[in-house]
Amino acid sequence: MAFLAQPEIAKALRKRDRFDLTAMFGLVNDYTEQLLRLQTQYADWTGLALLKSTIEQLGARLNEVRTAERGCVFPLGWGAGFLSKAAYLNTEDEAYRQILKQVGFYARAIQSGLPFPKTRRIVFLGGQPATLAGFVHFEIGR
Repeated sequence: MAFLAQPEIAKALRKRDRFDLTAMFGLVNDYTEQLLRLQTQYADWTGLALLKSTIEQLGARLNEVRTAERGCVFPLGWGAGFLSKAAYLNTEDEAYRQILKQVGFYARAIQSGLPFPKTRRIVFLGGQPATLAGFVHFEIGR
């Protein structure tokens, strides 16, 4: 990946060393790990055991991909919901909540006092809430 090896890219990303694919995949996988932790917490709160199980399976897949060091797992697209589009995942942070309150679409949800986001896009299998939409495994062969 010659693009990532350019000194301008490292400078733009505020990295001292060359930014490579393995480092980039590591950052994406770290983000996904945090996101899965939040999704597991949601499954616990709501008592959705099957959903929790599939999130745990996704976490195991993430660990496999992470060990191979040539890919990443991440949420992609509309179906993955608010958390997949947010760079900052700590929605309990009061400063963050104050910012979200300024956005009309989120203001009512924040003011409700419920955990935010309070809903998820969940795929039903066999009539049961079973898995989260939108996660992909991206890998580059070497």
